[in-house]
Amino acid sequence: MEGNYEEWGGLTYTYEVRESQLDWPTGVDKVFRHEEYDWVTMVTCEYFNPISGEYFLRRMVRAVLVDVSAE
Repeated sequence: MEGNYEEWGGLTYTYEVRESQLDWPTGVDKVFRHEEYDWVTMVTCEYFNPISGEYFLRRMVRAVLVDVSAE
């Protein structure tokens, strides 16, 4: 099965990426929105400005849990 995997406690959790988007630093409130399924959200910074010492944008990647299996 294709997907991103995370192993923990003898189980393999398979996630499917559904969103990858850039947003302003003030737009990360989307991270906390309610979902009916099990999701994982990762946020990282992009486009570093060496003059200001800050990152210009945030990348938000959201994935939904599609399978849990014992190895």
